[in-house]
Amino acid sequence: MPVPRPILRYKKRTVSYRTGMQEKCPLRSFEVAMDTIQHGTDKVVKSFKYFDSRDDFFRETVYTVDRNFYEIILAGDPCCLYFDVEHYSHSQFHADGSPSDNKLAITVATICYEAKWQWPELVTNPSPLDQVVVTTASRSAGASYKHSFTLTFHVWGLSTITEPFVPLPDI
Repeated sequence: MPVPRPILRYKKRTVSYRTGMQEKCPLRSFEVAMDTIQHGTDKVVKSFKYFDSRDDFFRETVYTVDRNFYEIILAGDPCCLYFDVEHYSHSQFHADGSPSDNKLAITVATICYEAKWQWPELVTNPSPLDQVVVTTASRSAGASYKHSFTLTFHVWGLSTITEPFVPLPDI
């Protein structure tokens, strides 16, 4: 059975600046950004799109090949802390089946340390940091492997971030 063609209605709702999109989109719509190549300069720039709802977003993009969308979380909307982390290694596992490096554990520990520094209330009650959900994908990337992780702290709900998160060091 052939794969259905993607629904590309969202391409008609694309603008190059966010305020232009927000002026056009209906109340309670789902706003996203996407990397696009700027015509004439070949520079990677953001374009902005909206969908009538989250359901419409998934319905319209399910068969789209390029699905690198960035959700725009509006001020005051509830959300949870998450990080998209990628790194490359020369192998996925050692001969005994153990992971080839400990960068994921170091990253989680670094996030927890920096979060406690940024938000001192987490020092006295660190339990929101104990429940991290990790989703992972790895693929061959030439002579190395690309590891992609999403680290989600579901219990740590945020309604707004008043101060920027401390930049994480390269590991």
